[in-house]
Amino acid sequence: MSFLEKIFGKTKKEKKPVELLFSNADDFIKSQSAFEAGELEEFYAKKSSEIKHLLRQLSAKAVSLEQAGIDKQNKRVEKIVSTSRTNAVRKLSSLAERISPPPFFSPKEARSYSISSLELIRKEVESSWKNIAYSSVYLKEEIKEFGEILEETRAVLAEISEKFSPESKVFLSERAKILVSSIRDVSSKNLNAVDELDSFSEKISELEDNKKSLVASLEELSSSLDFKKFESLKENKSKLLHEKQELKSRLSQLLFPVEKPLKKFEKLVSVNKVSLSSKEESLLKEYLSNPLIAFKKDHGALVLKKILSALKEQIISGEISLKDKERDKKISAIEELVSFDFFENVFWKLNKVEAKLSETETLLRKNNVFEKSEKIEREIDSVEREILEKKSILLGKKKNASSSVTETDSLFSELESVLSKLYEGKVSLKQ
Repeated sequence: MSFLEKIFGKTKKEKKPVELLFSNADDFIKSQSAFEAGELEEFYAKKSSEIKHLLRQLSAKAVSLEQAGIDKQNKRVEKIVSTSRTNAVRKLSSLAERISPPPFFSPKEARSYSISSLELIRKEVESSWKNIAYSSVYLKEEIKEFGEILEETRAVLAEISEKFSPESKVFLSERAKILVSSIRDVSSKNLNAVDELDSFSEKISELEDNKKSLVASLEELSSSLDFKKFESLKENKSKLLHEKQELKSRLSQLLFPVEKPLKKFEKLVSVNKVSLSSKEESLLKEYLSNPLIAFKKDHGALVLKKILSALKEQIISGEISLKDKERDKKISAIEELVSFDFFENVFWKLNKVEAKLSETETLLRKNNVFEKSEKIEREIDSVEREILEKKSILLGKKKNASSSVTETDSLFSELESVLSKLYEGKVSLKQ
């Protein structure tokens, strides 16, 4: 080493930056690997042999240390040194067995063995330092030789650890290979995802075209002569239903002034104070609950008028108690109803409306435009629901695809970094 290198350190020549196609990554990794698998195994085998040789020396030294003589002039010191020596030999002999190298399986396992063995040596020496110190009182040379062998073993283990370190080319190339494989897997998934997205988009497009076609059919149907007839019939039906409701309301309004006395009259009938036929009693109840139904059964309201006449008698006799003013009003209302022409003013009109309503409903049933229209509308609703469902799924798939692209970018970035360390220079990775 030159004088300047000693002062400033040895400068490392920068390598020229490399632009690398991802498709060539495998060959590049292979070209930059420091050792092939066979060479690595050979290196480990050589170091394993060295360690085994040192461990045999260590075991032999332990035996000789156990047999070495101790100065017996001082019995107390002799006992302490003898006990310390026994403990130290036992522990260090056990250590030799525990750090014996296993066969080579992988760089990772080789590194794991070296690290765990170095840590074991450190722990055992630290836990045995008192025994070693006491033993060295009379066995200084023997302990020193023992320590030298242990130090040599530790140094070889450190070589293995350094050779198989995470930043070594061995591990970097392994990491690079894993990253390349991961990128290919993710890229393959991305391609499948793109195909799936295209397929979903096509399905949505087909459904939207189908919806347009259905809407056009509905518009065409809506502008047809049959549909206009159908709309006219619907409008006519609505008017007739309104007329029927007005007649029903008119009937309820006519009966309203005598409703309360009729309810009192019904109670008298129920306790047999007034006698009515079963038909008359049944109609009385229906006039109070649903006048229109009762009216349809009672043509010309003849039974109603008979009931009202009987009601008038009960009011006049005082059986149905009312105040004078109210009594006069109720009697007047009853007389008006008895003389009212229900047939002309209600029954005839109601029959006429219901006949027209029945005719209109028959025509509506015969006109199948409504069924066609409803069928198309149901189909449109179904297609719209399917479009929404497909769009929701598509959105989820797009998010997953976006996440996969981010993952690919991250893997590419990491691979660039690993390849740059492996190359010991800048590597730019291209798709």
